[in-house]
Amino acid sequence: WDSRAQGLLIDRCLLERELLSSGHAHRGRGHGPAPVPHTFRATQFRSFVRQLYRYGFRKVPGWVGSAAPGDAGAWLHYCNPCFRRDRPDLLLRIK
Repeated sequence: WDSRAQGLLIDRCLLERELLSSGHAHRGRGHGPAPVPHTFRATQFRSFVRQLYRYGFRKVPGWVGSAAPGDAGAWLHYCNPCFRRDRPDLLLRIK
């Protein structure tokens, strides 16, 4: 969540590595972390962003964040008026 609880803050590298990478679905016991279920249909970041746009999310222009010093631009900010932490009832409007 962003600081206003009205949008997503996405660490692109972390999202790609832990949720989008198709390699995680094939890991078994004794070969690293437990497999991650396929939460998203996308396996590439640009496909994930297309899905965000399809569901009415828009990138917040001019917002720059960083995960660590020297890692500028690692965090991306997306908003949707029906995606608010304090209003789960609005989720039904996202189609």
